[in-house]
Amino acid sequence: MLNKSFRGQAVLNKSKGLILLVLACILATCRQETKWTALLDSNLSQWEMYQSYALKPGYHGEVPVDENGDSIPPIGYNRNKNNVFTVFEEGGAPVLRISGEIYGCVFTRQEFENYHLKLKVKWGTEKWDPRRNDPMDSGILYHSQGECGHDYWRSWMLSQEFQIMEKSFGDFGG
Repeated sequence: MLNKSFRGQAVLNKSKGLILLVLACILATCRQETKWTALLDSNLSQWEMYQSYALKPGYHGEVPVDENGDSIPPIGYNRNKNNVFTVFEEGGAPVLRISGEIYGCVFTRQEFENYHLKLKVKWGTEKWDPRRNDPMDSGILYHSQGECGHDYWRSWMLSQEFQIMEKSFGDFGG
């Protein structure tokens, strides 16, 4: 049975340099009759965040290990290492910038249903390992559930995905 609620995640796949231009009604705006609820503010007060690992070239989804072969813990929840997630203002509207330096996501604190998703996307120029030589790649994950970090890339919740990738925008995945 499909969960009809929404936990929005702005997802980054490490080398994005992606800037999500999310004006007024960022990801997962909730529609109640004709009134929109803006979810983006300068403090990301309506969002949680998660970061996995600062990854190395050749990473393919495995849990990273240290020089002794012990698993390295992820950065974790609500730690914004290297300011991967920031908000600035452009044209009088808040914009969520995701640097892409570390895999992770932001997701709404509140669940939503009967929503409309409205956003704009603008690519940055910087890329990071392990995707330095690959197309910029990100996505919007919705109907998210569970804990972050249990997926293949150890970076976000299980969900449906709307792909945001250079030259391959809009593919659907689950």
